[in-house]
Amino acid sequence: MNDFNRGNELLRKGKVEEAVAAYQKAIAHDPSFHWYHQKLGEAFEELQHWEKAIAAYLRAIQLRPNGTYFMSSLNRVLAEPSKVLKLSPIHPSEIARTDDENLIFSSAISENIDFLEVNSSEPEKLAIKSGSNLIKAACFSSSSTYDSCFPEEQSYTLHPVYWVRLPWSLIFPRDSLVISQFSKYWPDSLYLVNWSALPQITRAGPEMLQIKTPIKPRIIHEPTILLTSYTYVNYYHWHVNILPIAFSLKDKINLGKLRVISSNLNHWQTRSLQVLGIDCSRVEQVGQTTLLCRSLIYSSHLYASSFPPSQLVKSMFDSLKKSGEKNAYKKGDRFPELILISREDSPNNRKLLNEDEVYKALAPLGFVKVVAGRLSYEQQIQTFARAKVIVAQHGAGLTNMGFAPSGCKVIEIFSENYVNNCFWRLSLTLGHQYAYVINEVDEKYKNLPRNQVKFSAPIDAIVNAVSQSSPCSNPP
Repeated sequence: MNDFNRGNELLRKGKVEEAVAAYQKAIAHDPSFHWYHQKLGEAFEELQHWEKAIAAYLRAIQLRPNGTYFMSSLNRVLAEPSKVLKLSPIHPSEIARTDDENLIFSSAISENIDFLEVNSSEPEKLAIKSGSNLIKAACFSSSSTYDSCFPEEQSYTLHPVYWVRLPWSLIFPRDSLVISQFSKYWPDSLYLVNWSALPQITRAGPEMLQIKTPIKPRIIHEPTILLTSYTYVNYYHWHVNILPIAFSLKDKINLGKLRVISSNLNHWQTRSLQVLGIDCSRVEQVGQTTLLCRSLIYSSHLYASSFPPSQLVKSMFDSLKKSGEKNAYKKGDRFPELILISREDSPNNRKLLNEDEVYKALAPLGFVKVVAGRLSYEQQIQTFARAKVIVAQHGAGLTNMGFAPSGCKVIEIFSENYVNNCFWRLSLTLGHQYAYVINEVDEKYKNLPRNQVKFSAPIDAIVNAVSQSSPCSNPP
């Protein structure tokens, strides 16, 4: 009697642990036969060794992708209500091998996806004179905590630009959290996770997560890339975290070599892909469907750190600008060089109480008020394509600085309740000058949520920032 038949006989007699040993011997002799892994999974399931059962069923599915019986077995385990799976972080040392069953972090990925080029260079120390593009700015808050938001000079350990293949990755809609093989998670994917929308996932201690079932995912067998995150609907995050992925893999997407997954896209997101020359019919909008991707290609662009965005972001904006101008300009069109971005289309979010007065002070200097949210995608490209100075309250519309020529001067207005230096970091990548004005908030508004805070900005400080043209080596 061979090991497989002996394992079946032992399993029927209830000698489950002996059956496991027999199946493992059968697999050692021939690891390519799907039924060996299926029966090993059944034995582990009998022992309630859930993680091992899942791993065995996944291997059976990989060997026989169209085997509905194997998928049913996996779904049975995932539907077990009492099961809790512990998730630990994946360490880069675990992805050094190029075996098909392991995570890949190299230019030689595997025969399945060897068309994908990877930059897997090690992180490097790089001294960035981070204050070199700062114009003399103003801070009217009594707090001194803002100095660290805009450091004069700092040595950064840059996060590498990479692609990593993660096998059997569980993907929840509208999130970038990646769980591989139901046992580990990719640490960078924890950024921008909406925990309230993931009731199945909870923290279980330092660097540990746990996943509760039931879960019934749809399997995707083709190599897959992810164009979504919790904040994918935000104009800034779409352009900095999501769209660069599509831009860098445009040829592979259009040739159908990658399965492209996204949450539901709105009009301007679809249009941005089209302007880049991407075939949107290749992008599958999955709504709220939970997915299990046999081979997920995770991009570091989904991870947004405190460092300046990569130069790929600048190249993407240049490409958008070139295509948008070519497709949309008409003879005689004129576009402003001095722009005040208004948030009057979002009156309940971070309201600048004296915006009208700010505009009245800037209009004689030649400034034009622009409500970015009321423009089409191409109109936004056109409107900012000649900008020399942009004044704006903190908000996603300031992302349009990407379409402005290098050297544009950006002046950002904050309330003291919420200072976010993401646009300063973007300005570093784009080669723009940057100034900020931080304003005190009246006591009656200080307890409002940060996105609903109302405040006024000192007009003289804004006009002074506009008038400054040389970088300042001593930011406040």
